[in-house]
Amino acid sequence: MNRLLKIIFTTAAVFLAGYYVVAHHSISKEVHLECLGTNFDKDGREIGFVGEKRTIYLRVIKYRWWMTLFKQSKGEVWEGGPRNIMRIIFFEESWGTVQFRSEDGIVEGYLDGLSKKFALKKGDYTLRGGCQKITEPLF
Repeated sequence: MNRLLKIIFTTAAVFLAGYYVVAHHSISKEVHLECLGTNFDKDGREIGFVGEKRTIYLRVIKYRWWMTLFKQSKGEVWEGGPRNIMRIIFFEESWGTVQFRSEDGIVEGYLDGLSKKFALKKGDYTLRGGCQKITEPLF
């Protein structure tokens, strides 16, 4: 009986420790960006008033290696909050290039980590511009 209790408690302790590591230490790096861009149509022509800029906020999350076993992705990009989450489909080391796509495939884009340029395609238009890191996360 005493041996059985030791096995149960040891198993529970290992399970809880594993859960803690996966749940609380799954993010390798997180970057918050403020991006300013212009809308373009499929032919590359600017949409809207000339010089009109639109601001969006991105949260880029890079998972640790073991999260790819569960999530089938290297991370995620949040656009404007937790309702618009897109999976990272390609991640170049050192944050060189990050490509992402929504689950339904309607929204997709990329972020160039070196030049801080981005593109976000939504339906018939593409928002392109530049980003800068922000220290105070909005979401």
